[in-house]
Amino acid sequence: MIYDWRRAHTDRIIETDGIALKPGLVEILDYLEEHHIPIALATSSNASRVAFLFAHSPFQNPFKVMITGDMLQHSKPHPEIFQRAAAELGIPIQECMVIEDSPNGILAGYAAGAVTVMVPDQIVPAEEIIEKTFSTENSLFAVINLLERINNGGKDNLV
Repeated sequence: MIYDWRRAHTDRIIETDGIALKPGLVEILDYLEEHHIPIALATSSNASRVAFLFAHSPFQNPFKVMITGDMLQHSKPHPEIFQRAAAELGIPIQECMVIEDSPNGILAGYAAGAVTVMVPDQIVPAEEIIEKTFSTENSLFAVINLLERINNGGKDNLV
């Protein structure tokens, strides 16, 4: 009951004010597009929720593949969501980077065999979560810098 009230309240705010984007989101999406890096959205939210959020966001859906919670048998931390996203992208999971803000997302990405990068949001990650990341960054802007280092063959190169 509290969840329903909170969701309705949040939806009214989104309908009135639009969706608040995470700092660096537009820039990282632009970076990925400019570098022809295919991207997938793998979210626990259901498809109707994702459609609602995109309808109130300032940009069109940039994702080549979208996997939503209602398409799955298992939820995070099970790796199914990322395994399916990689398969639909046609990319081996070991060559995929999972950018997550939640501990369960990191656990799912790690279990899937992806390169995991955490950008903590509201939850400070425990040490056992950080140990399962390739990198922990403080913002999506920092993830762009990480991608630059990887793409330029720097010390963070995945190969």
